[in-house]
Parts: sequence; structure tokens; C-alpha cells
Amino acid sequence: MKNELEALASELPILTDKSSYKYLSEIAGNGKYIQVAWQKKNAEYLALYGTQSIKLPQIDNSVEFVDAEEV
Repeated sequence: MKNELEALASELPILTDKSSYKYLSEIAGNGKYIQVAWQKKNAEYLALYGTQSIKLPQIDNSVEFVDAEEV
């Protein structure tokens, strides 16, 4: 079981429900699955596995800041 710090520091999304993803115990020994997300369940974060990674939205980091004096 993973703690909140490990889940929040990872680059994987946190989901509220399991959906069609599987727990490690459900895929043990099957090499085609990769960890694709975390599931928040009460105070725990459980690893979820799938065959394709979840595409995260891209954030536009090209925002330019203007000094107040230039406005």
C-alpha cells in the first residue's frame, strides 16, 4: 500500500474509482500490464494497472509575465 506522498509525487493520475483497471494481485505474472494510475480509497492509494498509459492533459507553460509598469 502506498502513502499519500508517494502518490502525489508520482506523475500518474489519481482516480476515484477502479474502472476497467486492475490491481497488482489480479495481474501478477502477466508482463503486458504497466502501472497507469493510483486509486484513492479512503486514506490509501492503490496502484492500478493497464496495458496503455493514461494520456494526461498538456499544460501550456508559455505564459509570459508583464511588469505592472509596462501596462
